[in-house]
Amino acid sequence: MAEKDISQKILEAKPDVFADIVNGLCFNGREVIKADELQDFTSLTAYDDKKKYRYIQRDITKLWKKGIFNIACLGIENQISKDNTMPLRVIAYDGAQYKIQANDKVSNYYPVITLVLYFGKTKWKKPRRLFDLFEVPQELTPFTNDYKINLFDISHMSTKEVSVFKSDFWHIADYFSQINETNNYIPSKTRLTHPEETFKLMSFLTGNEDLQLLPSEEEGGPNTMYDAFKPNAAQAKKEGAQENTLKNIRSLMKNCHWSAKQAMDALSISLEEQKKYLMLL
Repeated sequence: MAEKDISQKILEAKPDVFADIVNGLCFNGREVIKADELQDFTSLTAYDDKKKYRYIQRDITKLWKKGIFNIACLGIENQISKDNTMPLRVIAYDGAQYKIQANDKVSNYYPVITLVLYFGKTKWKKPRRLFDLFEVPQELTPFTNDYKINLFDISHMSTKEVSVFKSDFWHIADYFSQINETNNYIPSKTRLTHPEETFKLMSFLTGNEDLQLLPSEEEGGPNTMYDAFKPNAAQAKKEGAQENTLKNIRSLMKNCHWSAKQAMDALSISLEEQKKYLMLL
């Protein structure tokens, strides 16, 4: 599980991909942040809960620097299911990073920004800010700070919105956008820059373990989404043909009052295949 959790972060941790995600979601594709301005930053923060030290770990964190100056701490969180506590989690992640600045007595303080990438099938209707979680008594409103999260619903982005991405992340967003709009995926034949990392992230997000097991490009594995999904397309075609045959068998059994054996003999189904269909009927 730990290895799978790590593998799903590798693609987005690539500087070119990380910069592209932030530029695409925050700046409509303008290259505000450059890959060579990003520096790896700790994603693990310890805190004392009076019993033992516990840790807060966000998915990916980068420090955006301009020369010697820190511009911002940028974090990305992947979310494949809805979570009511997301505002609480994000404020904890961000607060932990501000605590690091306070402890390290940095030369210049900088903002902490978290982007939550949601890949669920249905639209996010869970809380997007602290005030969505609870009602604040009127007397306390002036003294209570709200905290909103930057959540992006990747599956429900339009083709035009997805087109702002220029890195391998475009293929990820394109997959979810297509599935949401048409319930079908036509993979691109464009060569991937980071094929192995892309397939591992896709495996995590879709639950398709076959993508996790694909050989690397050096081992002769695929380097396009088209090549990676060809086996899946073939399998889908096979399953579609199988379902059509089952419908024909059931139709003959119902309309002709035949047994399953008679129906399958009439359809010239081999004895070996008949055993399989008997289990599926």
